[in-house]
Amino acid sequence: MGSLPSPLPSAAGGAASKAASRPVIDPGELGRLFVSQRRHLDHFFDHLDLSQASALAQALLDAPGAVFFSGVGKSGIVAHKLSQTLASLGFSRSAFLGPVDALHGDIGSLFPGDFLVLLSKSGSSGELLGLVPCARAKGAYLIAVTSVEGNPLAALCDMNDSVEDVMKKKQEELPVCKEGDMIMDQLTELTSKGCGCLLVVDDKYHLTGTFTDGGLFVSQRRHLDHFFDHLDLSQASALAQALLDAPGAVFFSGVGKSGIVAHKLSQTLASLGFSRSAFLGPVDALHGDIGSLGV
Repeated sequence: MGSLPSPLPSAAGGAASKAASRPVIDPGELGRLFVSQRRHLDHFFDHLDLSQASALAQALLDAPGAVFFSGVGKSGIVAHKLSQTLASLGFSRSAFLGPVDALHGDIGSLFPGDFLVLLSKSGSSGELLGLVPCARAKGAYLIAVTSVEGNPLAALCDMNDSVEDVMKKKQEELPVCKEGDMIMDQLTELTSKGCGCLLVVDDKYHLTGTFTDGGLFVSQRRHLDHFFDHLDLSQASALAQALLDAPGAVFFSGVGKSGIVAHKLSQTLASLGFSRSAFLGPVDALHGDIGSLGV
């Protein structure tokens, strides 16, 4: 990772003028921003197509080979996150495949039977469109995750948005869990039996309740509601003000899922005009990139 550009030297009186024009974080304005973001998340859950979500989950569970995720920009960060989440759920062959790196040799990672999930809001990202014919030639199964109807990427990929509705009769075919089971441990049972729910039973296999795939998304929504309900605006304002007042570059660092969040934060600041915002990997830092940090 190269060094970031050094700040321009201040002219005489520059410190005074900077102090006079120093932006100040308004906690009330910040609170309204979080309320707006919460509305966007509520809109997502209110309009979530559970049949499509179930079809995608089932397709990933049934993948005969590895599962790769790809995207550019913010969609690439989401693709990174999805690949790591699947890896943490036991998909030992889940990984991120950068579209540019793929076209420069990493396409060799793909084999017939592998799944490649392509994320693009518009469905018209040139890098992904260029990757499609190469991935198809390798025999990969292609899934597009997009937001715009009738986009070119979706037209080029193998779409699987249907769920077979089958009435289960045999006990071994029923999606069953015990009371007290952790939901993350039962994801395979929830999605693999094609019923859209889990039957909760006691030790004698008497039915005590049900848990639907819709309930899974509701539970995730509750976590987000808890975050917003307990958000400390004074701490958030102080952090935002500190970043605004930083005299030098702003670096973010982390490992695993925290590293993905750090990547996202650095890119968000860059998109807001922080030209000297970057991600600093802790391992890379200890192998030389620590030189990017200045006094």
